[in-house]
Amino acid sequence: MAIAADFEKGYTIGAVFRAENANGHRNLTEFVGLDLEMAFGYHYQEVVDTICDLFIQIFKSLTERFVESLVSTGIKNYHRHFLLFDLDSRGVAEFSQEQPREFWWYVLSVIAIIQLHRGSIAVNAIPIAPQVRGFDEVAVFGHLNPDTDSIATAIGYAALLRSMGINAKAYHLGDLNKETEFVLNTAQVQSPDVLSEDIPDGSEVVLVDHNERSQSISNLVNMNITHAIDHHKLGDLTTSQPAYIRFEPVGCTATILAKMYLEKNIPIDRATATLLLSAIISDTLHFRSATTTNDDRNIVTYLQPISGITDLQSYVDILFEAKSDLTGLTTEQIVLGNYKIYFFQNQKWGVGVAETWYPNYLLNQKNELLLEMVKEKDRLFSIIDILNEKNRMLIAGEPENTVVRAAFNVDVTDQMADLGARLSRKLQIIPPLEVYFNKNP
Repeated sequence: MAIAADFEKGYTIGAVFRAENANGHRNLTEFVGLDLEMAFGYHYQEVVDTICDLFIQIFKSLTERFVESLVSTGIKNYHRHFLLFDLDSRGVAEFSQEQPREFWWYVLSVIAIIQLHRGSIAVNAIPIAPQVRGFDEVAVFGHLNPDTDSIATAIGYAALLRSMGINAKAYHLGDLNKETEFVLNTAQVQSPDVLSEDIPDGSEVVLVDHNERSQSISNLVNMNITHAIDHHKLGDLTTSQPAYIRFEPVGCTATILAKMYLEKNIPIDRATATLLLSAIISDTLHFRSATTTNDDRNIVTYLQPISGITDLQSYVDILFEAKSDLTGLTTEQIVLGNYKIYFFQNQKWGVGVAETWYPNYLLNQKNELLLEMVKEKDRLFSIIDILNEKNRMLIAGEPENTVVRAAFNVDVTDQMADLGARLSRKLQIIPPLEVYFNKNP
């Protein structure tokens, strides 16, 4: 009634009597209960913050106002009972008002048992989760040879997780391309650090824009994957514990992340909007790719005013200029710049693409690129003409020649195959290869 009458908070304090047998110290039949009814304006975190403040005051008051009662229990160093223990014994944190806000989120992951017996008070904090987050860093990262989507989504998802009380930090695996550097500069966001190769086994990690081990850190199988968001097909992802997994058939992982922000009513700031919008434009080739969905278009429309980008087409032109800038790169860097490993019937194949406004720049280096490709067996490399929406794939030799002819039903002339308007690797290149290898294991 109070909430319906437009009161923001309503508290009920009263005696509770349960007509049941007591069963140990965790089942009280008589106690004084506090019920809170509360309205929130934007996000349930407002309720959590109120409850966190309540816990802080409870434990602070116990140590300040009931010292005699605590001492009377006869327990030495009674203050040590006011601790939150992590189950893997990596550390102990005192209940204090100086703890960061994230710490108090995890007070909600424990049950506080207050024993009122013969005038004594003792408090124990009992973990009910296998691991208390918020004290150890959770690494968020995209795939090897990162593109704009994997970097933008890692940064944006790490920020979203931090708003949920998880101590997340974005990382990247490999050198950034010039397009991604341009986007970071435009958004005025610092580049993430490179993830260390010696990340300890069992560390909590979050995957974005990939879910195959061949495209991730070498010891991914030893990590504790807690979250994964992606727009690719399901690969060989496995987790040691139940995890939050979200895959959607959209043009870009950034589209999924933007939807998650909206679903949780968490505001998107200018920098994040710029990152996510740029990633969607890049991944969908400004809606040219067959992977583009209405969700991608709608999210770009939503993000544009937040980003402060007034002339979208002019921004796209500059973005694709940066994407096409391959000056100063070696042939190895060009071939491996947007390169992913796939396994077809246990056969390892590498498929690289270069999306550019200036395909002739690469076609003029065709022989050098082919020499680079033959350094490793089973490599394919596509030159994507963004403006004319055309894919020309370089074929170094056999078995690549046989596979491409059969998988795509095309001719190979002068070590090059015209794949027409197949612009999307994940939707129009990988699936035909999978079909071929399933028929020809």
